[in-house]
Amino acid sequence: MKTRKTNPDIAEFIIESITSNESEIHAWLKQRETECSSIPIYSSVDIRHTHYKFSVIDTNIYPAGFNNLAERSITKGKHEFVKAIKKRCPHCKRILLVTERSTRNLWYLENIAVLFTLLHENGFEVTIGTFFTKTDPIEKMVLKSSSGIFLHFHDIGTLYKKRDLNTEFDLILLNNDLSNGIPSPLKHISIPVHPPLYAGWWHRSKTRHFIILNALLAEFAALLEIDPWLISCLFSPIESFDMLSTEDHKNVVTAAEEFYEQIEQKHRLYGIQSKPFIFIKADSGTSGRGVIPIEHPKDILEFSNKMKHDLCKGKQSRKITKFLLQEGLESIDTYQSNTCEPVIYSINNHPIGGFFRINPKKNPRENLSSPNSYFEPLSVSMLGRDSRKISIAHSHYDLYSLLARLAGIAVSREIIELESSK
Repeated sequence: MKTRKTNPDIAEFIIESITSNESEIHAWLKQRETECSSIPIYSSVDIRHTHYKFSVIDTNIYPAGFNNLAERSITKGKHEFVKAIKKRCPHCKRILLVTERSTRNLWYLENIAVLFTLLHENGFEVTIGTFFTKTDPIEKMVLKSSSGIFLHFHDIGTLYKKRDLNTEFDLILLNNDLSNGIPSPLKHISIPVHPPLYAGWWHRSKTRHFIILNALLAEFAALLEIDPWLISCLFSPIESFDMLSTEDHKNVVTAAEEFYEQIEQKHRLYGIQSKPFIFIKADSGTSGRGVIPIEHPKDILEFSNKMKHDLCKGKQSRKITKFLLQEGLESIDTYQSNTCEPVIYSINNHPIGGFFRINPKKNPRENLSSPNSYFEPLSVSMLGRDSRKISIAHSHYDLYSLLARLAGIAVSREIIELESSK
């Protein structure tokens, strides 16, 4: 295995290793993707780039930021979408797009507007459906996105009562992560549903995802003859954590101290001067909920009531008891002096582009997914510059895309496991 002390050109070291093994890597990736029977129809991958490594820190199979992509990416996405859908449902014409209940969030509405347009312009007949609350006792709601597009939302509960979803539609596309389980109207569906119902956050686990992903990354690193740690993220699961239990807090501190020592060992090995830190995050869910940076394990004993609330309450006040300790990576990416991190979007595991998540209120060691974040589309420097886009080196984008593909393969393996345990 190639080893060396890390320095600011670690990216070039990794890219050089990839370039010198390009044909072998291409064949290896294609083989792994061919073996996958459950490649996610779409996904987004959060990546952290620090001085000494690149790593996937989160993988979402219900991406909600299509509106943040560059026009070039949208065009590419349109072509990939039709191939992805026809592969899963060759005779598909009518699609039910199931969205989150965040119908008051203008930016989420814009994401749905882009998804609707991508599907509609490919010739599909698209119905947008969501699950209205008891305070919205209506069958249909017309809402306007941030760019002024009018979207017609249908209550899926009402659709289910009045029509047979299995005959009215050919395919259901989920943009709802099902954190609270499978809604009744979707429990008896016989038509294709993507992503699968059993891959919702009610059933999915970040711990399991990273176990699978890190095993895959170790295999990939062996091809490059590099330390897998340079392209992966250390983690440690916490199976049960009651925020109100003093004993639980002490047990988590002990686990965090052992985990912290693992990271310190790697820092000593590579001569890294920066101090390790940890993220504690919910073992399921999206939207940046339940993510807190920890500079020292004993900080867990000092959690404020707000921090405890943020950690243990998921979407729609769902109680969270399972968590993940994850190696903290200090982002070196910036935009206009603000900390940022790349997010790569894929359709059928083909990266179509991405954006930088930027947060002027957060430092490089904090979680950037918060209400203060904003987004700028990525562009690849060799493909030309655009004043509205962040331009990055082509080699870096290739590395981001490669990590996104590996995360997609890991999700596919994860989905197969979830199906067997549903």
